[in-house]
Amino acid sequence: MTDMPHQASPDGPDEWDESLDAPSLAAGYPLSEELIEDTRIGQLLIRYRLINLEQLQQMLEAQEARPSELLGELAVEFGFVSLDDIQDVLRLQLSELRLGQILVRTRCVTQEQLDIALTEQDSSGELLGSILISFGFCTAEKVAWAIEAQSRD
Repeated sequence: MTDMPHQASPDGPDEWDESLDAPSLAAGYPLSEELIEDTRIGQLLIRYRLINLEQLQQMLEAQEARPSELLGELAVEFGFVSLDDIQDVLRLQLSELRLGQILVRTRCVTQEQLDIALTEQDSSGELLGSILISFGFCTAEKVAWAIEAQSRD
């Protein structure tokens, strides 16, 4: 990816742009709540200097009062970041993951299916994506999407 996340507009959060190819929207695969939690969105926002520790603390306190709200949603609601920032940070996080991790975290395959495929890969030397497809655990389209998500820069 060429653009780094940007600071939120002082006029408030941007509208969600469904034309973007963010991981949550790519090929219609939903972004699971577990992916948001596993990426520790607060830590990522701090790493990319989009929020500070005080803002993170505010968001965490609000999340305690409203546990059904995702931290990224609160960051946007408070005007700390834009929806584009959240998408960019999650896109960067996906690019750091291995193929199997992306497929599990986006619920394309289960951890058990991945473990079976990894065991097969150890013995056969075949590519993981090919194994997942041949075992019927995943479609070629989903593997291609995950490879694309992984290779974004």
